[in-house]
Amino acid sequence: MQTTRSSHQLATIPRILEQNVEETPNMTQGVTLDLWKEAVRRPPVKGESDEVVQAKWQYYQTHIRGSEALKTLEADDFHLLLSQLGIESGRTFSEKAEMILGDMESAGIPIESRMYEVWAEHADIVSLADAESFLSTVWWCGSPQLVSDNLFATLIRILGAQRKRDAALVLFKKAKASGRAGKKTYIETIKTACWTDAMNLACSLCDELEKERKTVIPEDLLASMIWICSRRNRRDPSAASQIFELAKFKKQAGIKVYTEMINTLCEAGMVDEAVELCKEMIVEKKIAPNTKICNTLLWGYLKCKEDEMAMDVLRRMTTADVALNSITYEGVIVALAKQRDVDGAIEVFRRMEESPGATPTTYTYNIILNILLKHGRMADVTQLLEKMPKRGLKADAITYRTLIQGLTVNGRADDALKVFHSMLQTDIAGDARTAVVVLKAFVAAGNLEDAIACLNQMKAGKWKINAWAVTVLIHAYLKRASYEDAFELLNTLGDGMQPDRVTYTCFIDAYASQGDMEGVSRMIRAMDSRQVKPDTPLYNALIDAHVQQGNKNEAFRLFRVMVDRELQPDVRTYTMLVKVCADSGAVEECVRLIEQMEVSRVWPNVMTYTCLILGLLKAGQGQRAAIWFDRMVKASTSQLTITTRPTNGDKETVVSHPSFTVDGQACSTALTGLVRLKDFDNYAKVLHSIHECGLHVDPSNYVFAIEALKELGRPRRAEMLYRRMLSDDIHDRAAVRRARSAVLAVVAKKYGEEGVESFLRRERSGWKHVPVDGIIKVGA
Repeated sequence: MQTTRSSHQLATIPRILEQNVEETPNMTQGVTLDLWKEAVRRPPVKGESDEVVQAKWQYYQTHIRGSEALKTLEADDFHLLLSQLGIESGRTFSEKAEMILGDMESAGIPIESRMYEVWAEHADIVSLADAESFLSTVWWCGSPQLVSDNLFATLIRILGAQRKRDAALVLFKKAKASGRAGKKTYIETIKTACWTDAMNLACSLCDELEKERKTVIPEDLLASMIWICSRRNRRDPSAASQIFELAKFKKQAGIKVYTEMINTLCEAGMVDEAVELCKEMIVEKKIAPNTKICNTLLWGYLKCKEDEMAMDVLRRMTTADVALNSITYEGVIVALAKQRDVDGAIEVFRRMEESPGATPTTYTYNIILNILLKHGRMADVTQLLEKMPKRGLKADAITYRTLIQGLTVNGRADDALKVFHSMLQTDIAGDARTAVVVLKAFVAAGNLEDAIACLNQMKAGKWKINAWAVTVLIHAYLKRASYEDAFELLNTLGDGMQPDRVTYTCFIDAYASQGDMEGVSRMIRAMDSRQVKPDTPLYNALIDAHVQQGNKNEAFRLFRVMVDRELQPDVRTYTMLVKVCADSGAVEECVRLIEQMEVSRVWPNVMTYTCLILGLLKAGQGQRAAIWFDRMVKASTSQLTITTRPTNGDKETVVSHPSFTVDGQACSTALTGLVRLKDFDNYAKVLHSIHECGLHVDPSNYVFAIEALKELGRPRRAEMLYRRMLSDDIHDRAAVRRARSAVLAVVAKKYGEEGVESFLRRERSGWKHVPVDGIIKVGA
């Protein structure tokens, strides 16, 4: 049996890239980076990871660190890489962790608590002293905010796994003293008590959790406690029974608690007692056994070699309508596939084939085929296809579609074409969706010629081909700038097919991107001749073409035509008009457009507001820009209410602006524009709006403003802005140093050495964060 991807396959991804770079120096960085990300985001099977992870790390060091590619990574990429480096531990891992966190700072990516949690997992923490040292590192080198409930819970779990209860309890007390003992810290401490057989302590902590956190003990926690007791001593269920009685006393003995207790009894070989407990659950709690409980009893009897009793459970499952059917198995297969446990999915599928109550269907085979193809398990795909006719099952259109798409994705377009030819030999007529998927797959593989051949064979058969299928190929030619080929394909649609709005929109977008307004006009005339009625997306493409050329009057003419045809403008339509007005300096028209949008409930988004703000800044209207920025921030958090005035005579209504995300680009646009206007009063107002809503200010914005203040000779304002920058807990140390240098320079120029000394005294006395007393010292 093959694995999801062999170690060799994953490990060679970076090697292949290196070879490609050496052999073909013109290979783009994007392709290389995408392949590396694929390897990082698809972790290898456990036990096969050393070679793979080392290859990923080596590639990261040689190709990504210190390059522009670093800025394209997401926080999840760093987290996944650090997690996979867990094959190592101790000093080596810590050095790499420090390196990764430093790279995140350089790339301007906020460091989250989960990064330190992963670090803690592999930092060789074997004592209380190690844990306290790690907390100090996070506190001083990271930030106090990163010393969280989650981090304490992680450290307690690590010590608990080593059965170091006393050390875990010291950490628990420190978490309480510093106000960081949240629900997760309590839960991990309780679990540690269970792992170390301190059942009385576990129960008392449960009572304390209820009292201190004012919460009901979750049933999930009680079920986990029972599970831990069972794992700690499989033969003696007494500790688990104590927790079970606690759950009943707390009135939290639900289906999960009963399930774990029944499993504990079965693990101890006490299947008869488990059955009695199941009866109690049915009679007293009125809870019907679920599939998990039934399977637990069934396997409990099988382990005890009481096959007849196991069959009795199976019969009762069938009687009670909890039998495992095809849908159940299919759901399990999909779930395992999502966990990348392909072998597990195949095993469940085999059990399903052998199950008398769950017969696989063609749909089931399609699911497992899709899973195998996604993971490149070609040998298993072949075996599965050979099984289908033996079980009296025939491939349908979805089977062929799955195979063609999967083979193409795996780089086997030739084999995909063979499958297509095989499909043409059957009586199966592909539907329009299958045709589109097949053509898209070939185009994605770069096989346009094969795609054309495929289309011709589809037309010759009984396939349902629509204009969208042909548009897929037209779009591919347009992306290549092969306009003649695209037109030839357009003119040979035939068979009663006509180009639709989507087809023409592709052409208009292509011409507009090239600034070819004559080409856009030809498409409009062609649409008119074929009586194709344009829709909103098509008008958007037309308007965008003129906006890119700065043709404001023509853009508005098309807008009026669009409205006259009773087509509803969308947010993209209005945003393009706001942009062209802003670019031409007509800011009052921008304001009227946005007000018109709000009244019509076509809600502006961050791009719409940003276009207006940029226009106001270009017009030198800093105060209005700040006002509209504040309005955008309030709108983004639904704090802005709008009075709508319907044109149909209905009453006015007051509604809240739907929320949206204000991105860093919008913040930078406003802040940078105000600095260029030397309007630092309104700069402060925008900065206040950003902080009020918890938005992030890029360090470069602070540096740009402080350096501008240096040139203007305004030391007090520069110092105040620098202090605000420090209060934002900026992790970009290079930016902080640059800002500080600018402040020192302007202070020195204005006040001389005495002013610099005064600045340094203020910095030493009042700017450093004073740690909360107790986080490190309590219990020491």
